[in-house]
Amino acid sequence: MLFILIWFITSCSFFRESICELNPNIDPLVDDTVYLLVEITAQKNDIFRVYYMPEGEDSFKDLGYIEKKIASSKESQTILFAFPKGVYLKKIRLDISELRQNQNFTIHRTKFFFERKCFEIKDEFSYFFMENKFIEKEKNTSYIYSTKFINNQYDPHFLSKNLIDVMDYLLYKN
Repeated sequence: MLFILIWFITSCSFFRESICELNPNIDPLVDDTVYLLVEITAQKNDIFRVYYMPEGEDSFKDLGYIEKKIASSKESQTILFAFPKGVYLKKIRLDISELRQNQNFTIHRTKFFFERKCFEIKDEFSYFFMENKFIEKEKNTSYIYSTKFINNQYDPHFLSKNLIDVMDYLLYKN
């Protein structure tokens, strides 16, 4: 009975082995660096920022972000963010649309990479990331979103849950 209970708990875990494949057009990964890969389809050109909070910090810093340009396309595009070497992530914030415009987008998948290991988030995106009031999820769809203005304010982003378990998995699990 105990064996069946342990098997059930471990088989239902989010922490499962993933195939760590990168697009051959992406530069090779640097040792001791955590990466975030996002596959996204965006309807308009925009800027995508990822703010990060290292372990031991309690807030995001103004200069603690990485940004990439997003090209409008009906096809998905892969964006790779490299966090500073040696940073152990506590939380991240995905700022999808830095330009003040209504943006429609689909998030297909996200993956965290560290050396030869990865942690993929596909169907569990809404478990790991919560959208704020400036992002609206389309009804009856998986991961199609749009940004919106509220009282002439605009700050659409997703906030991650605590990522310490994900980082432990990537850095320490053999």
